[in-house]
Amino acid sequence: MTNQKNQQKREICRYCYQTGERGIIYGIPYFYRGDYNWDHKIPKRGKEAEKGCVGCAWYDIERWRQELIKRLKIHD
Repeated sequence: MTNQKNQQKREICRYCYQTGERGIIYGIPYFYRGDYNWDHKIPKRGKEAEKGCVGCAWYDIERWRQELIKRLKIHD
């Protein structure tokens, strides 16, 4: 990622942390696990917190891309 994308990611993750609203990327409202809202069963701090990020493009953009392609049934 470029420095600019890293800064954007930090800002989006901070917003998610503060509001519980997960970010979208490229204007595509898709999460391969969960939805716009942070799962309130998952703590925002500590070892278990990372589970709340899974499914968001900003967490793992390559996995997000692969899951979106599967959903759209598009092949590379």
